[in-house]
Amino acid sequence: MAEETEEKKEVEEKEVSKPENKKGGMGKKIIFGIVGIIVLFVIIGVFGGGEKKTQEEGSIQQQPTKVEEKATEQEATTEEVEAEKEVEPFKLSGVGQQATEKFTLKKGLAIFKMIHSGSSNFIVHLLDEEGNQVGFSLVNEIGPFDGSKAVSIPRDGVYLLDIDADGSWTVAIE
Repeated sequence: MAEETEEKKEVEEKEVSKPENKKGGMGKKIIFGIVGIIVLFVIIGVFGGGEKKTQEEGSIQQQPTKVEEKATEQEATTEEVEAEKEVEPFKLSGVGQQATEKFTLKKGLAIFKMIHSGSSNFIVHLLDEEGNQVGFSLVNEIGPFDGSKAVSIPRDGVYLLDIDADGSWTVAIE
């Protein structure tokens, strides 16, 4: 009986050292390897790649390089110089109802100084290059008129005035 007990112990010891029991250890190594790769990708995503996620937009934006930053600065300077080049004030004049010649306006505030010497309606509409009215009438009065109106120009572009008048008129645009 002592021999049987010793044989059972030897068999149990051999089973413990069998490769089957090492499979659990091998599985752990694979899991740790996969977790390590995932952690590596997360670290690369956080510290590398040159991308920045904004909380407000929830989108990814590319970080500009130094060359792109210099180009952007030069573009901004060019835009500032162009913005400083204001459209020179000019005058339009005529008699009676007509559409004026086309003219260019820059985005921003424009001042329309208008004079009418007729005795009936004096109505002036600003139209964009597609013929759509921009804002409300610049003026809608009966009889002689001498006044101004400031208008917000929505974008750089080509415009014209549609004028309804019974007398001579002048519109100066600044």
